[in-house]
Amino acid sequence: LNSVLQNNLYDKEVNFITVNNSTTIDVGRMDQKDKITIYIKAGPNGTRGSCPFCHKAMMYLQLKGLDLEEVPVDMSNKPEWFMEMNPLGLVPVMKFNDLIVPDSDAILDHIDSHYPQPDLSAVEDVMNVGAKALLAFRNYYKNTDASKMDELKKTYDEVLTSINDFLTEKGTKFLAGEEMTRADCVLIPQLYHGLTVLGDEYGYTIPDNASRLSKYVEDAFESDVFKNTVYPKEVVIAGWKAHK
Repeated sequence: LNSVLQNNLYDKEVNFITVNNSTTIDVGRMDQKDKITIYIKAGPNGTRGSCPFCHKAMMYLQLKGLDLEEVPVDMSNKPEWFMEMNPLGLVPVMKFNDLIVPDSDAILDHIDSHYPQPDLSAVEDVMNVGAKALLAFRNYYKNTDASKMDELKKTYDEVLTSINDFLTEKGTKFLAGEEMTRADCVLIPQLYHGLTVLGDEYGYTIPDNASRLSKYVEDAFESDVFKNTVYPKEVVIAGWKAHK
């Protein structure tokens, strides 16, 4: 495919059709021949729930320009049909025609093997940016020892500052260039969870010396791919509070 045709394939208006809590996301990619269903964590009333790994997969599928059916699953009361389909009982899970693909990374790999374009790959050093973000956030938020709070906040600050420094040195809008890649699909949902929950619980904000990261977050959260796959902040906060 030439570049003009590729742009026409992927740059499509997104349409959402919802029936019985199942949402079909119609991007309109002309070369898609496979039926894709993605099973994700359900939120209140069967709506889209808060899971950074489900979010990663959803963002990636949309960046690929693929039509899919989105099915929220109640993870507190997993349906029998879901456990029969996926005995591990975890989300996200993708049904690709008749093949069941569990695990977010496996989903991305499988999609790449069938739809290599657009190329959303990123080199290892880019993929490792912010690798400790989710763990640092989790440790800070779930900590119950007051004597460790300053240390854990400092650790999270340092993780965010390291991302800021990488972006500053790279000089690009996103982690690997001017467009999002797999690396951004991994990091952005984790930052959304961390900044949302810590901001609500502790009034946390991005460090003052991390202005480049602030711009990255702003651009990411304002992007169409994020807006089309996100869930309310209230759902994120409630989800983490339930397991604190």
